[in-house]
Amino acid sequence: MQPADIYAAWQRGDIDGAYVWYPVLDELLQDGHIITHSGELAEKGVITGDLNIVSTAFAEKYPDVVTNYVKAQIKANDILNNDPDTAAAEIASILEISEEDAASQITQYEYLDAEEQIDFIDNQLAQVLKDTADFLVEQDSIKSAPELSDYEASVTSEFVKAAVE
Repeated sequence: MQPADIYAAWQRGDIDGAYVWYPVLDELLQDGHIITHSGELAEKGVITGDLNIVSTAFAEKYPDVVTNYVKAQIKANDILNNDPDTAAAEIASILEISEEDAASQITQYEYLDAEEQIDFIDNQLAQVLKDTADFLVEQDSIKSAPELSDYEASVTSEFVKAAVE
């Protein structure tokens, strides 16, 4: 379910639990509690994350656009990691929430620097995607999952590497 649908289902009493992120999580916590979170799951090898993807055709046609986008993401992660007050102020302004809420929300995530991204992409991402797809098959959310080799052929850190050169 999408976050807004999760919140609506929670309000109606249709669900007793959910895995969702802020700001919907804040709403659920008003009369609920956390059973587990991404940090605990990561310790067990279950990775959750936000990914940026691009089609091969777009990447081949506009490699500079993709590289510049990745540079901007790396810069944003740097600000989040090294100047969280500035990050919170910017996020609060954009999302029209308080700086306190923004500051609280950004502490709930880990923001990988470029080297960490390269390492994760090159050594873990394909398997994480395969595991996620297998889980979604088990949940009847999708009909089938591609083979690991399909993910390995599609995942690349080349634009992160280009962004830091």
